[in-house]
Amino acid sequence: MPTIVLASALVINALMAGLYFGFSTSVMPGLARTDPRSYVTAMQRIDESIENPRFLAAFTGALVLPIVAVFLHFGSDGGGRLPWIVLGAVLYGATVVITGAVNLPLNRRLRTAGAVTDQNAPAIRAAYHDRWTRFNTARTALCTAAVIALTVALAQPLA
Repeated sequence: MPTIVLASALVINALMAGLYFGFSTSVMPGLARTDPRSYVTAMQRIDESIENPRFLAAFTGALVLPIVAVFLHFGSDGGGRLPWIVLGAVLYGATVVITGAVNLPLNRRLRTAGAVTDQNAPAIRAAYHDRWTRFNTARTALCTAAVIALTVALAQPLA
């Protein structure tokens, strides 16, 4: 059971890292090439769409599963795995903190910006894009590091 939970934690963290990576490498650069009004409207639709049960299950599961794996390995024969699992949980936890402190508030401001016009779209975009993208890149790096830590944990033999 501990190995199954750890493997599941690894997979779900890899899914989240892939999501963040996709935004960093294609979605945000692609949207940056659009006009400001299209950019703001598209990001509002993306924000609405991502709030769904599948995403929320992955987002929370990527934190919960490593924590469960810590408890399952604590005091067991998986001592060599434990520091790596803790590291993976902490790294992903940092992405949750960034999401809650930076990305979600920016998304809320974007969502409540009101009617998007050609006149206000450039200012809305300017207040959003660089900061959101910079912190999403940090989430990508942290989540990727969590995947590496969980991979190393899984590679450790059970005693």
